[in-house]
Amino acid sequence: MSKLRLCDRRATVHLLSNREIALNTETCDPILGKLLHERYQINDFLSRGAFGTIYLAQDISKPLHPQCVVKQLKLVSKEPNSLQIVRRRFAYEAIALKKLGKHDQIPQLLGCFEDNQEFYLAQELIVGNTLSEELGDNQQYKSWDETQVIQLLQELLQILEFVHSQGIIHCDIKPNNIIRRSCDQRLCLIDFGAVQPLHPPTPYRETNIPVNTRLLGYISPEQLMGQTYPCSDIYALGMIAIQALTKLELRKLPVDLNSGELIWQYQESISDQLKTVLNQMVRYNFQDRYQSAKEVLQALREHSLVKTMTIVSPNESEQTTPLQLTGSNPDFFRRVGVSMLALNSVMSAFGSYALLHISQTDTATDNLIDAIADHYAGDLENAIALAQSISSPETQASTVEWQNNRKTANHQFQVIETAFKENRWIDVLTEAKKIPPTASLQPKIQPMVQQAQLKVDTAVNPLLQKAYKQASVKDFTGAIRYIKQIPPQAKIYPEVQAKIAEYQQKQQFRATHLLQQAYKLAANNDFSGALTYLKQIPKGTRVYPSVQTKIAEYNKKQQLIAKVNKSKQLTTASNKKPLKNGVMTRIQSVSWGQGLQEMSSITQAKSR
Repeated sequence: MSKLRLCDRRATVHLLSNREIALNTETCDPILGKLLHERYQINDFLSRGAFGTIYLAQDISKPLHPQCVVKQLKLVSKEPNSLQIVRRRFAYEAIALKKLGKHDQIPQLLGCFEDNQEFYLAQELIVGNTLSEELGDNQQYKSWDETQVIQLLQELLQILEFVHSQGIIHCDIKPNNIIRRSCDQRLCLIDFGAVQPLHPPTPYRETNIPVNTRLLGYISPEQLMGQTYPCSDIYALGMIAIQALTKLELRKLPVDLNSGELIWQYQESISDQLKTVLNQMVRYNFQDRYQSAKEVLQALREHSLVKTMTIVSPNESEQTTPLQLTGSNPDFFRRVGVSMLALNSVMSAFGSYALLHISQTDTATDNLIDAIADHYAGDLENAIALAQSISSPETQASTVEWQNNRKTANHQFQVIETAFKENRWIDVLTEAKKIPPTASLQPKIQPMVQQAQLKVDTAVNPLLQKAYKQASVKDFTGAIRYIKQIPPQAKIYPEVQAKIAEYQQKQQFRATHLLQQAYKLAANNDFSGALTYLKQIPKGTRVYPSVQTKIAEYNKKQQLIAKVNKSKQLTTASNKKPLKNGVMTRIQSVSWGQGLQEMSSITQAKSR
């Protein structure tokens, strides 16, 4: 695949390392091989985390079936409230991905859906290597020089500036979540499962709980305590830069017991300017750090560490356009005071226990997130009721949109039901795809879809068997004709498309073989036999234009020979004198020379 193609975001949201793609894990995972949402073919297992599993898939709804990544979020507890908690987390991550995915170095959201109390996010696949691979493993870290670290900082700070400008904090900046894209070597930021909304500054709350910075890794001290700010992402990026320069595991770096600050500067002979910038990025107290990515970039420029800075981000209009996902606006989250602030930080530190025991205090925020979650779950009635309870223009816009969706879904359901009663199975499958997967009518639609799918698959099996039979006798034209009768709604449709390509190639080979056989017979003046071979060559093959020319030529030669033979027969029957030399010459010219020319054509055909 070309470099341009790999970078074409329209053609192919998650970024994936070469190591992950190469992984071929032996697993009994029941989801492997399944077609989810009538769109995503799950082909391989990639990785599994505390809250979900990542799979490599193909989007069969698009031309050429591009690869993508499907993230499955699973319940981590059987407690009664766990389903709603995961559903809320799912809705919030989808909102963030939808908004941030317009940036070229952030994965796009392709789709999201719920199936059997499991939640799925389909994301863009862009191939590359993780920053972890570039830094090296725990036994032998690779050496980075100052120039490389500055380039790393500059590029990632530009991405963070965009993320923060959209009212979102990543909260999980680490080498495994940074990938260098293979096609253009640009760094990309992935995994937005821990995002939190940017909120107005709140007074810093001192805590008596000591926090050992070395044990946190890339997590800032305040993030562990439930206070997350843009400078929390800056802290994590600074720690990555220090790790790259020192070639040490973070837990091995000494810490000043009085201030909590890392002691690392003696490890490498780097410029005082870069030391100054990195020290301020990783201050223990978040108030002492740079407060924005823009401030860090400005500091790098003031210290002459970078001469020019080109901020890589969408255009100005895109940056200021609010998120339009189901009519909601992230600015509203900030106005009502989102109380999910500490959720993902605590989740990262303490795992699933925190996920199931986090408390929610803001009623408006709860209702808004629950409304979005219910919308994804297909409960439009409850989603509309919750949205109407929130006095906000944005939520009212959502209400209108959802009401329109409900009206459209009801109309579409009637179309499907009519097609089902009339045994128009393909129409049932086609129209069912037009209803959003979140529609509350899905439980009524799915039984009809399942029966229609069974009918279609049963009907296409004879076509497939006939195609195989024709192919077995080398009638690839007939085989292709049968396969092309199989509709796209059949489950085997993706498989048979590959068969069409295979048979078309074999058809070309057979056409060339038949043409060569025709040339050989024509070289011996057996134009009747040559025509028999030529007439077996179907339209659409590369040699077909030449075949038509030869058919016309051999017909004329065959007619000429027939006339000569008839003249000879009349002469013999009447015991007349032998034919004149002119006529004999005419017979002889029918053509040994032409025969040589035909043999030459065989050689040319082979070379083609």
